[in-house]
Amino acid sequence: MIYYYDTSSILNLQEKIFEEPFLLSSIVISELEHIKSASSKDQDVKYRARSVVRLLTENIDKFELYTVGKDACQLMGLELSNDNLILCGAIEASKSREITFVTDDLLLRLMALSHG
Repeated sequence: MIYYYDTSSILNLQEKIFEEPFLLSSIVISELEHIKSASSKDQDVKYRARSVVRLLTENIDKFELYTVGKDACQLMGLELSNDNLILCGAIEASKSREITFVTDDLLLRLMALSHG
């Protein structure tokens, strides 16, 4: 089994993510980059994003970056949003391996449950 983290979960887990193999969506990387300097985010969230990026950089060989095409979401009938692209990536990845999707976002968790 391999974990597939969304942005909210990786911000909360930080060092613990390296305890098991995991996949990370390219969308999560993009969101972390945005959060680091977003004026709409508080200092704590920006600090956690910078910390996670530093940990990922230091442990680049311990995770796999997963990129999903927009076509996958369209085929599933989902609009193109970052959350949906992350979810579509998890669904696509689960076709070739056993995935545990990890999110702290209640709405995204509900979406994941509705898509199996």
